[in-house]
Amino acid sequence: MMKLQALLLGGMGLALLSGGAQAADVSTLSGFDACDSLGLSGITLSSGTNCLAVSGGVHFKFTAGDYETGRSVFGEFAYTGEDFSVSDDDGLSDYSTRIDTWLSFVASSDSDFGPARAVLLLREVDYLIRDGFDIYADEDDTGGLELDNAYVSIGDSTVLMAGRKSSLANLEDDLPFNFLGLFNSEAVEYGAGFDEEYDPEDSRHVIQIVSDLGNGFSVGAGLEDLESTGTAVGVISYGSDALTGHMTVLARNLFGEDADLSMHAGLSAAFDKIALRAAVAADDDGWWNVLGSAAAVFDIFTLAASAEATSADEYGFGISASAQVTEGIAINAGFRWFDPEGSEAGYQAAAQVVAAVTETIKITGEVGLYAGEFSDDTYYGLANVAWAPGGGFVSSLQGEANSQGAYKVTLSGTKSFE
Repeated sequence: MMKLQALLLGGMGLALLSGGAQAADVSTLSGFDACDSLGLSGITLSSGTNCLAVSGGVHFKFTAGDYETGRSVFGEFAYTGEDFSVSDDDGLSDYSTRIDTWLSFVASSDSDFGPARAVLLLREVDYLIRDGFDIYADEDDTGGLELDNAYVSIGDSTVLMAGRKSSLANLEDDLPFNFLGLFNSEAVEYGAGFDEEYDPEDSRHVIQIVSDLGNGFSVGAGLEDLESTGTAVGVISYGSDALTGHMTVLARNLFGEDADLSMHAGLSAAFDKIALRAAVAADDDGWWNVLGSAAAVFDIFTLAASAEATSADEYGFGISASAQVTEGIAINAGFRWFDPEGSEAGYQAAAQVVAAVTETIKITGEVGLYAGEFSDDTYYGLANVAWAPGGGFVSSLQGEANSQGAYKVTLSGTKSFE
């Protein structure tokens, strides 16, 4: 990735603001504000016909305790992935610290085809993990922001994009409604997942086009992963107050020997006090992962149920009940079960209380049990205090412990601006 130093970044910003040789034609002299004319707000600077919008943020997370049994669990406290094991006390102190930083610049101007934009997203992830006696650090840490997204776009209802950015692939409408979620859904980072991992948020070289067809419909197509083996993406989406849905088709490894076809589709519907959701991910090797979920509201109570299955003979379900006891207090109770490949089935049961003690402070307490063939019965408890005083700042302090002697404390804070 390209390393941008402060001097270079400042020079780029000045170049965008100056509008080339017409640096004297600034909005304060001409009375014309390009940002207002483009309908842009937030932190903006304008010069001539150009508007530069700036946003960014910093997220900090520190964890300490005795909670890791090996590198594979990577900070997860209870459910740890494919083997559904539970972390236990190994007698060694563990800790990790991580800082995520991002800074976005969007330069916009008007054209005969709609807004023309240049987008720069700089990002830095700096972390260190101590797992017992072993220390793992970010091998790519350069001590500064690195270029993550850099692309140009033009258009209004139809937008053309090219450069380095995330995928067009829509993998949404697949989160279960129940309180605890589902085991496999969590393992594939929430939802219905492919047999081969695919993260649409990853930065890649792309050529893309998206078009708003009206009446809630939109379509998109792109050639992506051009720096690698290539991926063709096609998406159709629909959205309204009562119904959202999509279908995404991926043809990966276009420039390789054999292209791999996969698809993801999801549909969510809301009818008064009933919500329904269904999703499927599949590929041409015979892999499939399906998920269904429903929720119903009865006065102060909400009931939810979800189920999932894969072509690898994996099955699971989850149920939950929630009650809004008072305006500031909610109670959640849930159960989820999973049978991975016909063996070592296990489950989790938990109860949670969420209390908004003030407008800015929320306290959460939870107790639960992991049990079944995948591990010894493990009881756990956690307490979390979240503080959101405004100004784009949020933070939390959480403590956890389980009956195997593991424990950890996590402090996090985020401040964003736009």
